[in-house]
Amino acid sequence: MRIDATAAYYGLFQVAFADAIEHLAGALFSMRQHNEPNLEFSDVFNQRFSDQLKGLRQELAAFKNKGPSTQEHMEAVLDACSRMDKLRIWRDSRIHPRVVLTGDGYALFDKKTGERLSISETECKEKLDELVKVIVTLEAYVPHLVGALDFDKEIEEMLRSDQELASIFT
Repeated sequence: MRIDATAAYYGLFQVAFADAIEHLAGALFSMRQHNEPNLEFSDVFNQRFSDQLKGLRQELAAFKNKGPSTQEHMEAVLDACSRMDKLRIWRDSRIHPRVVLTGDGYALFDKKTGERLSISETECKEKLDELVKVIVTLEAYVPHLVGALDFDKEIEEMLRSDQELASIFT
């Protein structure tokens, strides 16, 4: 069997996509853990990809009215979610295609639309590069958002203990 560059890059894309799903689950887990301290990683990781994306978007909604820096981080992660969803669509149509032998070799066709699907070394490299950007965005911005959640929680605890202390003296 001969593996050409297109097949090699497509295989690399599949591995990177699996890694990106784990990063997505990790991001969702990190954010949800603030409200659900007993949450297990497997509870998030075993969810469907679409449910993980929806869940992360819901968690990010809490940052809409925060400061500009936090807002920027939230928007970057939301953009990464959108890019990953588009990559999923590209991937899914190629992972479950109709395969037809043509004069030039095998061709992939979308099962839903019947349209021929493109797949080339260049396209796979571009999709892989886009996926790496998604992973880097999640790694770079999610810790800042989790830090903002930690900060908010500390402030709430300080205010609560100040109120409890004030109630003792009044």
